[in-house]
Amino acid sequence: MACVSFPREYVDFMSKTPDAVQRLKNFLVARGMSLVRSEGRGVDMAHAAVYSDGYLAVRVEFDRGGWLIWVADAIDQPGTWYDPAVLREVLGQAGSDSPSLEENVTILQSNWDTIRSLFRPERRQETHDRLDTLRKQRVHRLFPGW
Repeated sequence: MACVSFPREYVDFMSKTPDAVQRLKNFLVARGMSLVRSEGRGVDMAHAAVYSDGYLAVRVEFDRGGWLIWVADAIDQPGTWYDPAVLREVLGQAGSDSPSLEENVTILQSNWDTIRSLFRPERRQETHDRLDTLRKQRVHRLFPGW
């Protein structure tokens, strides 16, 4: 993996991250993931960090005052990002369509090995199809008539 250098404003901003985000970053690194990309636009604007192990990628971003977490299949569909709530749903677990940052981190930490198994070669396409269906169903729940 390539070494990434950060502008000072990004380092200052990221030092003020919530505990849940720092716990997630530590968790990802402990699982063999490395920081592969960072993006930032001004101290109070959008910032994102992408961790990957070449198999899965996790994007942690701050945008418009809120923290978001996304997971992608780094092999077949690296541009298709799934949030933890839809991953939890594909695992058959119930919960809010809009979990808090803390809940999103807990979803990933508690189900990490199972989430990784969803993207094994023999399950990958089925997983993407199911996630796409669940995502569409959630949009209809959140925005009736859309």
